Amino acid sequence: METVELNPNGDTRNSRARMTIETQLILNCLLNTSIGDLVSYESLKCAAGLENLPTSKNPTEYGRLHSARRIAEMQGVFFDCVSKTEGFYGLKRISEAEAVSKSQKGISHIKKRSRLEVRRLVAIPKYSELDPESKMVWNRNMTMFKLFDAVASPKGIKNITSRVMAEPRIFNFKEVARLFNNDKKENQITI
Repeated sequence: METVELNPNGDTRNSRARMTIETQLILNCLLNTSIGDLVSYESLKCAAGLENLPTSKNPTEYGRLHSARRIAEMQGVFFDCVSKTEGFYGLKRISEAEAVSKSQKGISHIKKRSRLEVRRLVAIPKYSELDPESKMVWNRNMTMFKLFDAVASPKGIKNITSRVMAEPRIFNFKEVARLFNNDKKENQITI
């Protein structure tokens, strides 16, 4: 398997990252698309000379596609998966605004996952019999999952939105954390 060097500017010299030729070919296919274009997994397979489709069922090929997508994202080129149910199996090039919109799904996922984990932790019948290390992990995880749930709640989203609406892209986490403080004490988050 031959590899090429890739630096952050996308050219092939002076880089620490290594990429297979197949990954480079997939990346080239992805970068040569316009917003709204569909790229089938079959066409990526053919372009890169792969034996199998680059899907999660084929880990090596999927890894190449995954790497190419991450590199494309670093260059401002975003894709969404299109499933067989939509009559097509592959990727769709999306705009930056669509990529931002799709990130909303992540908030729902985090909230659902945190609630599942809280239920699992609460179901432990004999907390008092846990060893000190397990108690520390239980307390830490419960706090984190409750924090995720609070931040992803409608009230949490509204609070964050109202405070960061007019702010620049980078904001002070202490200020955001203070939104979830009942006592308004510095550096303390009450859930």
